[in-house]
Amino acid sequence: MREIITNTEEGFIDLTFDIIECNKFTVSSSRVEYNVWAKGLYKGNVVGLGLLLSATKKIFRPFTLGVGINSLGEESDNLLKALAELYGETIPEQSKMKAYVPAGFFVLSDLKNKKDCFDNMKVDIKMFFGEDDGNQCEHYLNIDLPNKIVEFHEKDEVYRKSIIECFTL
Repeated sequence: MREIITNTEEGFIDLTFDIIECNKFTVSSSRVEYNVWAKGLYKGNVVGLGLLLSATKKIFRPFTLGVGINSLGEESDNLLKALAELYGETIPEQSKMKAYVPAGFFVLSDLKNKKDCFDNMKVDIKMFFGEDDGNQCEHYLNIDLPNKIVEFHEKDEVYRKSIIECFTL
């Protein structure tokens, strides 16, 4: 596993994880789902997050995507603590990551209307967190299943505290 910090250019903290496991499920002829486990190392500790992805072909319109972030337990709790440290935020030592982190999103990639887009290309997504609780923030999530990489990139430093609050149970 790689160290997760890949870029601190211009003050942004960008993280890259290895995809350790990816399970694809064909739910129907028009829908596929993926469970992805992305992990890496931060100061010798394993950190990680889970992704729930779906792609559905719709009749009379382009397909739709679904994206969610979920906890992998201790490894995600370690990620929360690593993010807090990297972002200069203080959280209690016993802090835990939420089991599921709700988010809205906007796909930045040109997906060419393919249900199997996750299988064949890197998908760049802008995530919106905290819209329900007032801690609004944004982050980039880039999913590259062919190369087994997930990138979690900072959009703006002003969102650091809100990201921590959105991810904390």
